[in-house]
Amino acid sequence: MPKLFDSPEEFTNLFQSTTSSKEEQTQIVKQIHRLLRPFMLRRIKKEVEQSLPDKKEIYIYIGMVKHQKMLYKNILLKNVDVVNGAGEKQQMLNVLMQL
Repeated sequence: MPKLFDSPEEFTNLFQSTTSSKEEQTQIVKQIHRLLRPFMLRRIKKEVEQSLPDKKEIYIYIGMVKHQKMLYKNILLKNVDVVNGAGEKQQMLNVLMQL
């Protein structure tokens, strides 16, 4: 912030709080906002570039593959050993065979 403060410490010291009450913290934040407002530039894309089309959101739902279904099923069953891969080989093979 040119010509307002000589150093970052001066800026920091201006907002040091002696107590940590919620109201005082709120006042400090408001004071910082008031001080910084002239230096902040906030724009919306539509204000800058008029030819931009409106935003579109498209949701695409895709099914899970076998491995994902197996992991999801074990998560629901709270079978953490199989999900983490710490289960015995036979236990993991049994789960895979159920698919």
